[in-house]
Amino acid sequence: MEASSFLRTRARLQRLKDYKLLSGWVTMVSKYEVVIRLNGENILDAEDAVFVQAFGDKVTGQFTGKVLSSRGQSSTIAFTTEVKCVTAIEELRLKTDLVLGELDAGGFKMEFQVVDVSPSGVGILTKLPLTRGATIQMRMDEGAARVDCEAEVRYCRSLGEGDLPFRSGLKLGPLDRLNQARWNQFVESLMEAA
Repeated sequence: MEASSFLRTRARLQRLKDYKLLSGWVTMVSKYEVVIRLNGENILDAEDAVFVQAFGDKVTGQFTGKVLSSRGQSSTIAFTTEVKCVTAIEELRLKTDLVLGELDAGGFKMEFQVVDVSPSGVGILTKLPLTRGATIQMRMDEGAARVDCEAEVRYCRSLGEGDLPFRSGLKLGPLDRLNQARWNQFVESLMEAA
């Protein structure tokens, strides 16, 4: 498996000195190192030993590494073991930006920004919180394609700041044939772009 297949995928890290868990997104991969942009505060220091899992398509890459540098939210991590690929334990999620949409939650309409997608779900940012377990109608416009579907709110958490301070995870409901084809094409285009 090519290392580049993990670009823009979700990553989970565990700092080995205190077992602190962190998460983020793979932004660069080379033969010797990986750059991960962390969600939230970057608490990693140079020389920290970490265990990393990168969640690719049907495969999870796992390795131990050493932090070479941390700047802002990004950390560069050198491989100290070979990357071991195992059967995926979580569904592929790909980071994206500049994709917008609108949702309807029982007559209340609100715009959202897409931050990540998977074959069966989407992560979004909104101005107001969504109710966990609620079913919403969702419309997402990506280029020439428009996807209309129903989705269930799996979680919603406050990010505490910004124009869109709430992050929610949505599980897509059954899609009709046309919307399923559009969604598949969108996810595949992100995989190819990585």
